[in-house]
Amino acid sequence: MQKPLSKVLGWPAFKNRRENPYNWLLYSALSTTERHVRFAEFSDSLMLREPWDIWHMHWPDALLREKSLSLVLCRIARLVTLVTAAKARGIRLVWTAHNLHAHERFYPKLEGFLFNWLTKRLDGVITLSAKHTPALKSMHSALVSKPIGTIPIGHFMGAYPNQVSKDKARERLGIRTDNVALFIGHIAPYKNVPRLLSEFATLRDSNTTLVVAGACRSDERAKIERAAAAVENLILRIGLIPEEEVQIFLNASDLVVLPHEGLSNSATAILALSFFRPALCPQAHAILELQSLFGEYVMTYTGGLTSTALAAALGSVRTRPRRDEDELQKRLEASLGWEKIAVQTANFYRLVLNT
Repeated sequence: MQKPLSKVLGWPAFKNRRENPYNWLLYSALSTTERHVRFAEFSDSLMLREPWDIWHMHWPDALLREKSLSLVLCRIARLVTLVTAAKARGIRLVWTAHNLHAHERFYPKLEGFLFNWLTKRLDGVITLSAKHTPALKSMHSALVSKPIGTIPIGHFMGAYPNQVSKDKARERLGIRTDNVALFIGHIAPYKNVPRLLSEFATLRDSNTTLVVAGACRSDERAKIERAAAAVENLILRIGLIPEEEVQIFLNASDLVVLPHEGLSNSATAILALSFFRPALCPQAHAILELQSLFGEYVMTYTGGLTSTALAAALGSVRTRPRRDEDELQKRLEASLGWEKIAVQTANFYRLVLNT
């Protein structure tokens, strides 16, 4: 007899909406499509106090994003204790593998230990791109015999306000040029923003403005500001972007640029599409899957970002006819709609629960 799905813990579920609305959108959609199921924010006490069917983990590698070794060891010890307790209580563990490995690798050996230990205790894994499954199994042999499902990142239409026109957005930012390239999001070392600044500077395009907007650590901020000092036609806004201002930057832009290294998946590319803006991205499996769905809205480069690739993308944006935004909206809903993703996720939970 099949066990019914009734209670799911998300780690995180709703609380990180300001930093990344992905989890909030996912669990909000699940709460709507699965009205008889309780979806709750993970906490130690809640997990230990009540019975649960599924503990769904996102970004356990976030425990390693700290330079203090003692703090990292304490975090790992806490997770080991909680996972051991969850397994003893019959809770099934699901991990969404957002990346193949941590982007900021302060302690790669500890990362290896953590995932070697954790993957042996997982009951199921969700990948965001089917092409990542073989690499994931190769990295973590314990996953070979476990259920693995592919469920993409959903769109961000409606997650942010979107009423400001392009002209008004550019006026708000003080942009005078005809063309605008945008980097938006958390400014971390792996996102390679200094290279973007350098390559943009070599364009010497007086009719294009580069906008860089997002929060970063204080040590990274110093690097960005040094690199920015020699760049003309640059608008640099360092700091967490308020939810209501995300539209200002995206609607002002013609092209969203991702200068990342080691990209596995990209919510930023989907955010660009959700504002009907094309994106220039490194050629990665998940990006090629997006390109197959959305065609000319997704442009790619191989190797590191170059001024040549940037110039070609800007030229392509300038010369293409006006895009059909209604058609793109329909394609986003059909391919990356949250109701569809919620159904796929709940079905995967049931598979894991009854395997």
